[in-house]
Amino acid sequence: MAVRCPDCCKGPMQMKAAIELPPDGRSDEITLSVCECPLCKAMAVTVYQESRRGSLDDDSSEVAGYRLQAKDYSLLVDLIGRCPARERKHCECSTHRILGRERPDGIWDGLTLNGITPAGYFDVEFVPE
Repeated sequence: MAVRCPDCCKGPMQMKAAIELPPDGRSDEITLSVCECPLCKAMAVTVYQESRRGSLDDDSSEVAGYRLQAKDYSLLVDLIGRCPARERKHCECSTHRILGRERPDGIWDGLTLNGITPAGYFDVEFVPE
């Protein structure tokens, strides 16, 4: 499944880079995916977080979408491209250390802690590729 472009709503965005990040104080899985719309050139990052903590049937997940400015889009694509093992959440490369940063309360905040200022939130809608 792909993400529908939040700007033109005409089709799926193309994923340009993705990375699995280490768990934080709330989530067992954190995945960043950087996307671009081939039609209107909108740029975005989606953040998938899943927690399997608590009782056996107490899974919860959420996906958030954030529009990106060109400089932040380029920074994320470049950072993720430098990682030798993007699918390994416990990779110890500089990209994982940078993007895996947490606030003092132990909650992941690898975007704003690195100076990435999303240009707006959007509800993620999945569409067939």
